[in-house]
Amino acid sequence: MLGAHLRLHACDVLPDVIVDALEGLVPLWPTDSTILLFEFDGVPPSRWPASFGIREHMLLMAPSHALDMHSHALVQATAPNVCVRIRDLQDYRDVATKYLAASHDEIADLQHFASANRQESILALDIDEPIDHTRATDAGAMATSGWSCSRWKRRSADIKVGMLSTILKLIQLIDRDADTADIEATLRRDAVLSYKLVSMANSAAYGVSFEVISIRHALNLIGRHKLKRWLSLLLLHSGGSDTPQVLLQLAFIRASLLERLGGEMSFDGDRDDLFLCGAFSLLDKILGIPLPELLGRISISDGITDALVGDEGPLAPLLAVVRGVEARDPAFLRVQCEKLAIHPDIVGKALLGSIAASRELAAG
Repeated sequence: MLGAHLRLHACDVLPDVIVDALEGLVPLWPTDSTILLFEFDGVPPSRWPASFGIREHMLLMAPSHALDMHSHALVQATAPNVCVRIRDLQDYRDVATKYLAASHDEIADLQHFASANRQESILALDIDEPIDHTRATDAGAMATSGWSCSRWKRRSADIKVGMLSTILKLIQLIDRDADTADIEATLRRDAVLSYKLVSMANSAAYGVSFEVISIRHALNLIGRHKLKRWLSLLLLHSGGSDTPQVLLQLAFIRASLLERLGGEMSFDGDRDDLFLCGAFSLLDKILGIPLPELLGRISISDGITDALVGDEGPLAPLLAVVRGVEARDPAFLRVQCEKLAIHPDIVGKALLGSIAASRELAAG
């Protein structure tokens, strides 16, 4: 994941309200070398929030509506940080931008720009199909935005079942509140998992002043709640090294977003179920195993199974919010937020926090 495409969905809201909301999000913008593409369509450049400032790796999408002279001057002043859509090039012919944006239905035009030896870097936006992602990158796009990764599919024969089977067994034992001795015995059958567990217990995160050398000691130090979360993250990575890393990041973002939203609305159920529901929502893509079959192997809560398989139960409305964010449908997302009595602004903040958490996890 190279960056974030942050799009404002302005639905019959006054510009002052929009600007205030954007100003409130400034502390949450990623501050590392992440590419940030801001799209404030519907808000004239003269009203763009001033406090976030223009810096390297931050791009502003030029508005698609007609510009007044003041707005055009501001766009010119911020170039080359402005990204112009290919279809709007005529309106911005005197703006010295380094970036062009193409939608999924303009991919065929990218070959024309490449053959014309243009110097702009091209971003392909809203690419939701793997074939379109491949076509865009083959045509010279430096990056694509969208959810094509969520439609990636693995052949079930490709996965290594050894560690996967052990991880599923361990999660099942924890859910059944099995004896520590049974968990320890299962771990001992997998030397790699045992090594990873003891290494984690000796990491700076636990701040022990002595060396942890036994599996039993590591289990007691880490605790079952953190062990289950750690195993869930390992499960996401058990698909193999060829699994797209962005797909793993998306699974973690979903998990973190559900957990954060549950905290905002004082979710009555087990908060751990929220994390697992988000993380497991892409397991069928990562492992190449249908969700009903996969969840049937784990003694997991009915709430998670109902939400992922039947789109029912208390977790389903929260999962619908996550899907609404990915669908880029502000009307649908608004309806889902209203069902939960949660403000869309809270969803935006939770999403930014989840993106930041995923990057911290990826950085190790």
